[in-house]
Amino acid sequence: MADENLLQIIRQGVDAWNDWRGKNLERLDLSGTDLSGTDLTGANLHMAILSEVNLWGANLSRANL
Repeated sequence: MADENLLQIIRQGVDAWNDWRGKNLERLDLSGTDLSGTDLTGANLHMAILSEVNLWGANLSRANL
């Protein structure tokens, strides 16, 4: 299950997420979260655990998965 702090960062937008992610490159657990409808254009999700994440309607254009 994802840490609430991670969800707060990703909800601030891709720029905030990628800035934070650039400083925190460890494997992240986002499993079980609801990111439906979230604009994740260009988001760095490399090495993120995305099992059972709801991405319905999320924009993943240019996202690093």
